[in-house]
Order: sequence, then C-alpha cells, then structure tokens
Amino acid sequence: MWDVRPHDITGSKAQNVFDKIHITTNKNALVGDKSYTLFFNLFRAINPGGIRLGTPAATTRGMKESDMEVIADFLVRGIEIAKKIQTKVGKQLKDFIPALDEDEELKALGEEVKAFSSKFSIPGV
Repeated sequence: MWDVRPHDITGSKAQNVFDKIHITTNKNALVGDKSYTLFFNLFRAINPGGIRLGTPAATTRGMKESDMEVIADFLVRGIEIAKKIQTKVGKQLKDFIPALDEDEELKALGEEVKAFSSKFSIPGV
C-alpha cells in the first residue's frame, strides 16, 4: 500500500494516472480516510488515500529488483505529473480525468513505460 495523501493526491487520481501510463494499481482506503459511505453493507472511502501496488505480475514477467527501482521511478514521476495537472484543473475528479488525455508529459511517460515493459515477455502470450 502506498499512502499518497502526503502528495495531496487521492488514490482515485493516482489510479487514473497510472492507468494512463500502463501501470495497473488499485485505489484503496487507508486508516484515517474520511468521507465514508455505506456500500453493500461495507463502509468504503469516497476519496481513498492510497493505492495498492502488487509485484506478482512484474515478477512473473521476469523483472528483478533493479527493474522494480525503474517502476518506482515511473510511479513517482506519475505522481509529480498528477500534482501539476491538479494545480491546473483543481481538485475535482471530474475535471482531473479529462485533463489526463491532454497532458503531453504524461503521454511521454506512458511511452517510456511501454518501451520498458516490452523487454519482458508475458507468460502464455
């Protein structure tokens, strides 16, 4: 789990940014998140403060520790871009998501991620 609240970004925004750069994550509620709602008899955060990162898909493709450092760099750069976009469009998710498609820096980072990941085979494909 990565608490993105110190970066002034929600888990929902982080997940959307990472989806755009071809890195799969999941938004997740963290202890201390506010604005819970009752959903299917479970309380869920409307604005989750974290994302879940998993390594099984990366290690299954043959990535090692040094490759995880590259992925971590992609993630940090994605958060920095998210902060810039949020500064431009405000904190509303409905304004944030469309701005992702227009950001050239984010597109370039997505291309870097694709180039990096293409060096690793996908089992069964």
